[in-house]
Amino acid sequence: MSTFDSLSPVLIGLFAFFFVFLIAGVSFLRERTGGTLERLLATPLRRWEIVAGYTAGFGIFTSLQAVLIAGYAVGVLGSMMAGSFGWVILIMLLLSLTALSLGTFLSAFADTEPIRNTR
Repeated sequence: MSTFDSLSPVLIGLFAFFFVFLIAGVSFLRERTGGTLERLLATPLRRWEIVAGYTAGFGIFTSLQAVLIAGYAVGVLGSMMAGSFGWVILIMLLLSLTALSLGTFLSAFADTEPIRNTR
């Protein structure tokens, strides 16, 4: 096994977790700072329904992103895999949903975006 083959499972998980966490956290925070969530909270929807809707919406895109990252690493880059690709996808989906939940949770406590446009 080469160094790439031994590190590729770690890198696949790191990329999936980092990108999902970053996209979910920044998007949810941008919704909050833009006032969209305050307008949604004025509707008769409950808080858990709004969070469940955001999680379901982002969950579709994070699932697609996880499948693309795992497929690219195994199919295109030729990363060595000893087990079933189905297990890789399942673990990637669980990792992505965990990152989505963590990003949504932590963005609820943030006051500003991590990167600001100064223009």
